[in-house]
Amino acid sequence: MSVLTYQHAKVALATRASEQVFLGVLKTVALTLICILGNGAEFSTRALPQPKSPCDYLETWLSQDVGNIIPDTERAWARGVQSNEDCESVVQQFWAFRDPTPDTINNEFKEEFYDRILYANAHFGTGDRIGWKTDRGRVYITWGPPDRVDAGTRTHASETWRYLNKDKHYGLEGSIEFEDPAGNGNHRIIPNATAQRALSQIPNTRSDIKELPYGTLILCRRPPQVQLKDLEIVLNVGLTYNLLPFTCRVEQIRVTESTVLAVIVVDVRKKYLADQHGKQTQPGAVKVFGLIRKGETPLDSFEATLSAASSEGPLESPSADFLRFRKAVPLFPGTYRIELAIGDFPTGRLGTVYQAITVP
Repeated sequence: MSVLTYQHAKVALATRASEQVFLGVLKTVALTLICILGNGAEFSTRALPQPKSPCDYLETWLSQDVGNIIPDTERAWARGVQSNEDCESVVQQFWAFRDPTPDTINNEFKEEFYDRILYANAHFGTGDRIGWKTDRGRVYITWGPPDRVDAGTRTHASETWRYLNKDKHYGLEGSIEFEDPAGNGNHRIIPNATAQRALSQIPNTRSDIKELPYGTLILCRRPPQVQLKDLEIVLNVGLTYNLLPFTCRVEQIRVTESTVLAVIVVDVRKKYLADQHGKQTQPGAVKVFGLIRKGETPLDSFEATLSAASSEGPLESPSADFLRFRKAVPLFPGTYRIELAIGDFPTGRLGTVYQAITVP
């Protein structure tokens, strides 16, 4: 990071220290007023509507979002939590245990899982049933997309899903048949040995979890290593830059009764990636680092390289003039703060955005 950036950081830290002192004075005054006003002040505070906490949605999350992929011992442990902080920790630890790349801050399994729910809702829903509640939706979300889908030869609509690689599909291998005798799009699963396994077993994403006794699900490992530390420092200190302009929008998509996907879309004009001599820099040089906070507590983070060649999160915008980054983050109802920093490191230019969102 440049000397200028660190100087900004020092000024920002000093400002934050002053703010903390001021907030401390306000708190003291507030407590004094409560002591003077007595029960009247206390009654007014209690009368205010209280926002729902993560614990209000935990049971729905356990039964709807992850109901088909969580073992009974882990479910029992999750239901034994006592505080809001513990509820948030339950969700974080659940996904951390299943992270295929624990040394990075991105969790590919969680991202893929919620992409499956989105797909199921978009393709398998009927007039009276959302996609994740259907038989096809349940199988798709739990075991992933089949390797092949064959249309049936019955008198009514039917499909056969073939899972051909058990290593790819967490131990599931075989064919599952669905039929739609009513013709309303709600394909029902036809019982067979593979269908029984698909409906009764959980994916073998981490087999050792099922062997752990109740109450011992404690995640002990070193924190994931952030690669883009310069951008992380910019957000942690609260610095603001507009040297690399970009647009950011957040779309909210409800996926279950407990969870909304906040889809963050970032567009960067390629013309801003030219150096001072007008020479175009490589798109792979544009880095993105993001934080999701609730209050002052970081709940999630992610980092990526904007590249047209990537097949995952970062991707080419439909317009050839832009590079686009898309990230979907599952959130419970509440108020959050999305913080993003992007950097074109060949030129040293930075851009930031700080945006509050409310999930209904």
